[in-house]
Amino acid sequence: MEQANEYHQFNDKQLAVLSFLKNMRQYSPENFNYLIFYGASAREMIKFIEQPEKYGDFDFTLVCGLFRAIDKTFRYLIECPKIETQTEEDRVLTAILMYSDNAFKSIYTSERLINKSHLMAYLKREEVIYNWNGWLLGIVQKQVEEIKAEMRLKFEFAG
Repeated sequence: MEQANEYHQFNDKQLAVLSFLKNMRQYSPENFNYLIFYGASAREMIKFIEQPEKYGDFDFTLVCGLFRAIDKTFRYLIECPKIETQTEEDRVLTAILMYSDNAFKSIYTSERLINKSHLMAYLKREEVIYNWNGWLLGIVQKQVEEIKAEMRLKFEFAG
């Protein structure tokens, strides 16, 4: 009697990771190919969760590594931080960023995952930011705070 091989049924946490990664791919597609969690590429984890049957002949250690990376990636699924209302400082920063690509060094030194369009969307409080996952939103908020601190410092020096 021959028994069919059943593929792994992913649990809710693992499916939440899939949703998280797809959200990240949708709202940060330029740098998504560079995104690696615990030794596994985000793109490969998506493929694995969506089509585990294609990994049946792959090396066992690779498959185990994907499972480990998926399970550990679950810690990045955080609640979305609170989005404050737009301030005058945000409007000034938006105007500066709109017309100057190199006004702030901190834009280009911290995160490869986000770019100027992410910062502009957040500073303008565009509707798209309410669809970002908590991790991406937190990174953008942290980056905006660094830019604001740099802006305050430059205005203090300018007098």
